[in-house]
Amino acid sequence: MTDSSTRDRPLSVIVLAYDGLESALRLVSSLGDDLGIIIVHNPGPATPDAADVNLCPVISLPENVGYAAAMNIGLAAVAENRSTYVLLLTHDVSIGRDAVEALVSTAVEEPSFGILGPVMHDAATGVIFSTGGLVDLDTGIGHRTSIESGRVAPCDWIDGAVMLLSTRMIEEVGPIDERFFLYYEESDFAFRALAAGWGVGVVMAANAVQRVGAPRRPGAYTYLMTRNELEFRRRALGSRAVVRMLGQVAWQCIREAVVLVLRRSNESRRAEIRIVLPAKVVGIAHFVVRRFGPPPRWLPGLGDVRI
Repeated sequence: MTDSSTRDRPLSVIVLAYDGLESALRLVSSLGDDLGIIIVHNPGPATPDAADVNLCPVISLPENVGYAAAMNIGLAAVAENRSTYVLLLTHDVSIGRDAVEALVSTAVEEPSFGILGPVMHDAATGVIFSTGGLVDLDTGIGHRTSIESGRVAPCDWIDGAVMLLSTRMIEEVGPIDERFFLYYEESDFAFRALAAGWGVGVVMAANAVQRVGAPRRPGAYTYLMTRNELEFRRRALGSRAVVRMLGQVAWQCIREAVVLVLRRSNESRRAEIRIVLPAKVVGIAHFVVRRFGPPPRWLPGLGDVRI
């Protein structure tokens, strides 16, 4: 194992851009040019930006490979920096230098933590939507939203929009699982870190803001959240948790099908069901047959997810 004293750069930063580069470049500009930043660009449906990319190196991918694969490409690219820590950011995040410094200083002083993140706020409302994720067989999988006491609030996983990773932890745990494509890959990664003896937590003094993605991609979101949560439950909690979720989703599907057949709601709600119902059914089917990767191209409601 490589000791942190042999590292050449204390911090490398990977910014994952989707579609255009404008928001990623704004984020890079706000952080400064001394952090060893690279951009990994997943293409999307919009025309690529004719923007100045002299701020930092850009790795332009030929197609949208998803969060996990793109971040793994970034991790491989910064490996030569021999950094002690790597900060993963998505383009739709706003985070200040003070928050980055709080994450890094906490990681230095709390070396048992392999993954650290900030308190996450919804860009639309300013409300806290995550102070770390928790997993429980009875209460389910979700975000904690309360401000916790102490410098670091241990948790089961953190939001993948901002993750400070120890490179020693990465060497032990391995890359992010690319089969998830998008959603729950950070949860799986964190659980693997926990299993290897590393801590996962949220630094209470660090704050970041993000736009939520579900409204922009209802079909893709529902499909990936259904399939990937089932897989995460299988790995983290076992078959009982999978059976419980299958029952819950099946009941939801039956109720939604009744609404469609009997026209028990307005057209707007029925239009929504025509997107999310097949997404849930296909998500379950693909979990059962072990089909992973991106959502199928023919699924309705892919929104801004272009594969």
